[in-house]
Amino acid sequence: MKIILPLLLISLLFFSCSKKEEVEPVFTFTLEDVQANIIGTWIAVSSKIVYYDNEGKVVHTIEHTSVSENPYVFGPENVNYSIQTPDRQVDYVQPYAVIEVEDHLFLTIDQRFSKRYIHIIPKSNTEMIWQNELINMPYYKDDTNHVSARSVTSVTRRKK
Repeated sequence: MKIILPLLLISLLFFSCSKKEEVEPVFTFTLEDVQANIIGTWIAVSSKIVYYDNEGKVVHTIEHTSVSENPYVFGPENVNYSIQTPDRQVDYVQPYAVIEVEDHLFLTIDQRFSKRYIHIIPKSNTEMIWQNELINMPYYKDDTNHVSARSVTSVTRRKK
């Protein structure tokens, strides 16, 4: 009996042990990583706009999956990009910075009389999400114009 009990305990331990589950690595990007990596050409590959009502409920969603014809080209100090209007293309060269605020990364682009703040969510060295939140944004649904309490636009960009 004294021999059987230790054998049972050893076999129980042996059979109850299992392989450790493989955990996908979580990528963390520092401010310095993003500042160094942003230099280059970035194109939009998809976008999603989510509209919310006053209670925070989703009332409408628009998704696009297409490559942008107008890339953002980042140098050490300036970003070059174009915006296509119905009658012409407007080209911009503006100073930018990547900053950190309360553990969130933001891209700031100095526009003529203001700064544009874009929340950056890095996914890898070649992919990131740019996110903007706006209030009182109009949208069109069911043949009717509506106004949302807020909207969140997320654009997935890849480095060329």
